[in-house]
Amino acid sequence: MDRQSESPIFSPGETGNHRIRRMGWLRRHNNVRRHRWQRINHCRGKHCYKRHSSVLHSRRKSCETNRREIQDPSGTRKTRTYDANWNVRLLRARSRSLNHRTWTRRVLISMKKVVILQHRLLHYRTGMFDQLRSACANHDIDLMLVHGQATRRELIKHDEGHLPWAIKVQNKVWEIGSRDLIWQPFPEDAKNADLVILMQESRILSNYPLLLSRLWGARKVAYWGHGKNFQSDAPTGMRERWKDMLLTRVDWWFSYTSATTKILKAAGFPEKKITQLENAIDTTEFKKHLDSWTIDEISQERANLGIDPNAAVAIFCGSLYPDKRLDLLTSISDKIRKKIPSFHLIVIGDGPSMPEMRIAAQTRPWIHILGVQKNKRKALYFNMADIMINPGLVGLHIVDAFCAGIVMVTTTNAKHSPEVAYLVHNKNGLILDDNDEIIAARIISLIENKEELRTIQRNSLSESHLYTQEGMVKNFATGIINALREHHNS
Repeated sequence: MDRQSESPIFSPGETGNHRIRRMGWLRRHNNVRRHRWQRINHCRGKHCYKRHSSVLHSRRKSCETNRREIQDPSGTRKTRTYDANWNVRLLRARSRSLNHRTWTRRVLISMKKVVILQHRLLHYRTGMFDQLRSACANHDIDLMLVHGQATRRELIKHDEGHLPWAIKVQNKVWEIGSRDLIWQPFPEDAKNADLVILMQESRILSNYPLLLSRLWGARKVAYWGHGKNFQSDAPTGMRERWKDMLLTRVDWWFSYTSATTKILKAAGFPEKKITQLENAIDTTEFKKHLDSWTIDEISQERANLGIDPNAAVAIFCGSLYPDKRLDLLTSISDKIRKKIPSFHLIVIGDGPSMPEMRIAAQTRPWIHILGVQKNKRKALYFNMADIMINPGLVGLHIVDAFCAGIVMVTTTNAKHSPEVAYLVHNKNGLILDDNDEIIAARIISLIENKEELRTIQRNSLSESHLYTQEGMVKNFATGIINALREHHNS
C-alpha cells in the first residue's frame, strides 16, 4: 500500500517532535480540505501544532493545548492534542509496517458540526440534550442546538425548558384557522454544519429551504420524528400525503420507535440509514421518588382519600382533552365499581376536559381528581395503583407505568403516539378492543386473579430498564456518528 496516500503528512522514522514543528508542506486531503499545495508554519512551543502568523511564529511563542492519551479499540496507543480556539486536533498514531519499521502518522482533522433544530425546547428534553452534547464532544463532534419559543396556542401547556448553551431564535408564527405556520431563522454560525437534524413537522416552513439545499450543497439533512401524524383526523388527506412525499427526501432518519421504523421501511427508505432512538424520558428521579415512600406513608394517603388498605386502585395520568377518551374512562370505571364496590380511580392531570371530569366526580366520590402532580407527589399515587387505565391516546406515560411496575390498559384504535410499540398485550400491559364492556370485564378478571396481575406487573417493571434516557442518548450519538461517516464516504 502507498503509505503516502494514507495521510497528508507521512515521514518514515520520525519519532521526535522536532520534525513535527518544522516548516512543512501539506498536500490536499479530505479531512484537511485544502485545494492546492500550501506552506504551513507551526508554533514552536512544545506539544503545540497550532498554525500561527509568521510574526508569532518568529517569536517562538506557544499556545495552550490539552493533551490526552487514550487507548483505542484496536489497542493502538494514540495521543490527541486539542486546540479549543481553532476546533482542530492533531492525531498522532504510531503503528508498525509489515517490515516492523516504526512510522509516525499525523493527521489534521477538523471537528464535525451537527445542528439540531427545535421549534421550541421542551423541559423534559433538556437533560437529554445535555447528555447528547457531552457524548458528541467525546467523539470530537460539535453539537449545536437551535430552538425558538412556544406559539400563542402552546403557551397554555407551560412545557418550555432552558439550556444556557443553546441558541434561541425568534420564530415567526402565522395563525391560519386552527393551524400555526412557523418560520424558524437559521443562525449564521450553523451554516457550515456537516449535518442538520430537523423535526418532521409540515408546519415548519423553514425546513423546506434546508431540504432543498441537499440538491446543491455538501451539507446533509436528517429527520427526527414519528414518520406520520398518528393523531391525524384525515390520514389520507392532503397534509399527510405531502408529509409522505417528503418522508424519504433526507439523508438520514432518527426514528422514535419501531413503529416509526416500520413506516420508513415500508416507504422504501434504506434500513442502514435509520437510527431507532427508543424515545424515552429521564426516569432516574422518578424511580428515586417511587422508592422514597414507605408502606406506612402510602397507607396513610390511602386513608386520607378514603381508600381501604386492600382495595383495588386504578390511575389515569396525562393531559385531559378529547383524544384521551375520558368518557370511555368513566364508563369503564362505573362497570368495574359495580362489580368490585371497593374500587377507586385516581385522575392526575389537567387540560380542556377537566370540567367534564369534575362533573363526573361530583356523583362518584370514589373518583379522585387531583390535578397536576409532579415529582414525589406523583410517585406517591403511582405507588398506590395496581393498574393504569388510559383508553385514549398513550405516549411516554407508558414508561412511567413501567417504572412503577403497574399494568397499562389501553385500546387498539386510539390515536396513540409511537411509544405504544413498547406495549405487548398480556405481557407487560393490555391492549383491548374499544368496548367498555370488554375492557371492564378484562380488568375485573385481572384484579381477581392476583397471580396473573403480579406476573404482568413484574414484566412491566422489567421493561423500565429497556427504555431510558441514557439508552436514547447512546442511540442518538451512534446515529450521528454513522450519519457523519456516511457523509464522509459519500
